[in-house]
Amino acid sequence: LHDALPISRLNLRRVSSHRGKRVAPPTEPGPMRAHLRLALAILGLGQGVDAAMRVAVTGAGGQTGGHVFRKMLARADVFDPIGITRSQSSKDALVASTGCKPEQVAVIDIASVPGLYLEMAVAAFAGCCALVICTSAKVKPTGGVNEQTGRPNMGFPDGQPYHVDWLGQRRQIDGAKGSGMSHVVICSSMGGTDKRSEEHTSE
Repeated sequence: LHDALPISRLNLRRVSSHRGKRVAPPTEPGPMRAHLRLALAILGLGQGVDAAMRVAVTGAGGQTGGHVFRKMLARADVFDPIGITRSQSSKDALVASTGCKPEQVAVIDIASVPGLYLEMAVAAFAGCCALVICTSAKVKPTGGVNEQTGRPNMGFPDGQPYHVDWLGQRRQIDGAKGSGMSHVVICSSMGGTDKRSEEHTSE
């Protein structure tokens, strides 16, 4: 992604937990202030920051994204979230289950034509200081039973990992860059069962 995402414009960082430690509210100006405010909020130390942060959460109609969106809604003093779903039916279900306002949820399919997605993403991300990506290709039953295993046939009816977890996430990051965001958090379990991933998580 280096060609599309200059490090000077966009920072993707890992936030570590510091249990039992009190962190003072940030005072640094500019993008660094937004980074620290987001980190404090994630660690549960965001009380006392000046204004609620507008944060876009993609995959808000799913399990992980929905959990993140609900947590942010519950902390209105810290967050002003905008949930992103892939379909109108997902938006309707999210609004009904959370009680949020319809304007707090936008519909953008990550499988959209790249140029069209970028245009819609920039509009939906307007005013946001950060993006939390929670989209992921999900395995679902596709019908029938595998004769060899006796188990249901499984697949990715809503999009293959390459299109959702690679191209889709890249489009989202391009949208964040286009809207002027300076912070992106990616929630992903891709490769989580690969032993080589332990080298990165232990760093």
